[in-house]
Amino acid sequence: MTTIFSKRNSLKKLFLVNIAVFLLFFSMSCSKKRLTPVKFHPSPQKVKTTPSRPYRVLGKTYYPISSSKNFTQKGIASWYGPKFHGKLTSNKERYDMYQLTAAHKTLPFDTRVRVTNLENGLAVLVRINDRGPFVGDRIIDLSLAAAKKLAMLESGTASVELRAEYYPNPTNKTEQQSANKFGVQVGFFREIQNAKNLKDQTKESFVQKFNSNGDQFYRVVVGKYNHFDQAWNHLNKLKSNGFAKAFIIDY
Repeated sequence: MTTIFSKRNSLKKLFLVNIAVFLLFFSMSCSKKRLTPVKFHPSPQKVKTTPSRPYRVLGKTYYPISSSKNFTQKGIASWYGPKFHGKLTSNKERYDMYQLTAAHKTLPFDTRVRVTNLENGLAVLVRINDRGPFVGDRIIDLSLAAAKKLAMLESGTASVELRAEYYPNPTNKTEQQSANKFGVQVGFFREIQNAKNLKDQTKESFVQKFNSNGDQFYRVVVGKYNHFDQAWNHLNKLKSNGFAKAFIIDY
C-alpha cells in the first residue's frame, strides 16, 4: 500500500513539473514580440504623396513648410521601432523600421535629410514620411535602421544637425513619374550666357530654363539619373570638387 501511495506521489510530482515547464515555455514565447508581416512599397520613389496641411497634436497646431530648400536645424533626435512597425505613417505608407526614414513636424514629405550625429560625427540620409516627434525638444524621430547607422540605439537620443539635401517638386503629384529624372543643380543665373559659361566648365551638364515667382532663370544641371541614389553619389563628388551649394532636383 505504501508503495502504491509513493508511486502516486511521484506521478503527481512529475505531472506538476511538466505543467510548470509547459507554463514556463509558454510565457517565454508570449514575452517575445512577433512582428506581423506587412507589405511595404517596393521603392520609396513610387509612393504617391499629397501636400501636408496644418494639423493639431496635444493642443498645438503645426504648419508644414512648403519647401525644404536650404533647411538646416540642430536639436535632439530620437528613434522609434517595433511598436510602430507596420502601422500607417502620416503620408499613408507602412512604417518599416528597417528602411532609412524619419518623422519631422514640418518638413515636406519625401524630403531627403542628412542627419549628422554631433556626438560621434556619423551621418545618414533619411526620407521624411511621418510626423513627429511630439516629446520635449526633440526635432526628428528616426527609424531603427537610421538610428543604428548613427550608433544611438542604446542611448535612445542624440544631439544632431539636420540638412535638407533634396526637396521634392511641389508641383508633381508623385515624386518620380516615368518621365522624371534626378539631377544635381550646381548654379543658377538670370543671364543665359553666365549659365553657358558654367556649363562649359562642368562635365555632363546642361542649361535648363525655369520660372520662379514669375521671374525667369537659367540653371546648370549635372546628370540625368533615373534613381535618387545615383544623383546622391554624384552630388557628393561635386561638393568635394568645389560646388558646396549644389543640391539634387527632379525634373
